[in-house]
Amino acid sequence: MKKIYFLLLSSISLWSCETSQLTDDSQEKAYVPVYESYDKIAEVKLMPEKKLLKSGKVYIYRSTLLVSEPGEGVHFFDNTDKKNPKRISFISVPTNQDVELRNNLLYVDNGLDLLTIDISDLTDIKVVNRMKDVFPYPMYPDIEGVKFVCPDPSLGYVVDWVLEDVDDPKCYR
Repeated sequence: MKKIYFLLLSSISLWSCETSQLTDDSQEKAYVPVYESYDKIAEVKLMPEKKLLKSGKVYIYRSTLLVSEPGEGVHFFDNTDKKNPKRISFISVPTNQDVELRNNLLYVDNGLDLLTIDISDLTDIKVVNRMKDVFPYPMYPDIEGVKFVCPDPSLGYVVDWVLEDVDDPKCYR
């Protein structure tokens, strides 16, 4: 009887070990930060016009229409014919979420920094000031009630969060 009990107990313990090896219960869904280098997000440049995909704030400057595109930058349109604005150019400002216009100066966030851009000459737009570390580092996804991998500022700036299977995420919001 003891042999049967021993064999039964042994087979159950072997079966349970094998099952735990076949399924990885330690992984769970969590948001993982996507990084971009600080140098890359600091690249602000005037570019040829491009299609506007997601509109943000809109300003009128002289006969020019300025339309921000969150995460991308600012589009410039010739608004001389108000019924048919024409694309002129685009200022690429990676990670930009907000923009303000005052006189000839465009104020935009760029990662951790606040930029002042002189747009008085639309063919020669210049960054005239960069105030470093004005904005906080993105420490969590916009969604609440989720687990996520804690971001590491030494890896770069967080530009996005993706949902993945991960081992033991340490952060929760």
